Amino acid sequence: MLLHNRRLNRSIVFVGMMGAGKTTVARGIARLFNVPFKDTDVEIEKQEMATVREIFAARGETYFRTVERHVLRRVLGGKPASIALGGGTYLDPRNRRYVESLAVSVWLKTDESVLWNRVKHKTTRPLLQTEDPRATLRTLIRERSPIYKQARIHVVAEDRAIRSKTVQKVANLLLSTSQELEIFIECS
Repeated sequence: MLLHNRRLNRSIVFVGMMGAGKTTVARGIARLFNVPFKDTDVEIEKQEMATVREIFAARGETYFRTVERHVLRRVLGGKPASIALGGGTYLDPRNRRYVESLAVSVWLKTDESVLWNRVKHKTTRPLLQTEDPRATLRTLIRERSPIYKQARIHVVAEDRAIRSKTVQKVANLLLSTSQELEIFIECS
């Protein structure tokens, strides 16, 4: 892959379900294209000096989504980066429009069983703190997939052991659609 004469012209934003691997893949793309890595949930936690779970518990989801929208605007307002969004960020039509106007969105599509295996023991997922978290996850996938499908690029995320393949798939798709999506600028 010839990257030495190219640099990102726009941010790459990863969307998808919790546990899809957005953070891991976004980090890999950041290294590959030599751009900063950002995770909106981490940025929110820094700003609020509390975990996502604590924010949900103390202030509620509505407050969290408002903070999330402001953090997204700040992160996308900077230099091109590889950005992992929280699972619900892209659901807000205002956030989607903003992402699509300034960045290239990539949906990491992942099978329900893979997602469940990745999140079932985590207590850091506030939306899954229900009586039947597997059913909740299934419902979230069904409700969110049509929205995630609006992303510009779709990639089936590989299992944990081979996430480097997912990074490579994303990189190849970005390179193959670079002119159409104005992702790169040539450098001399």
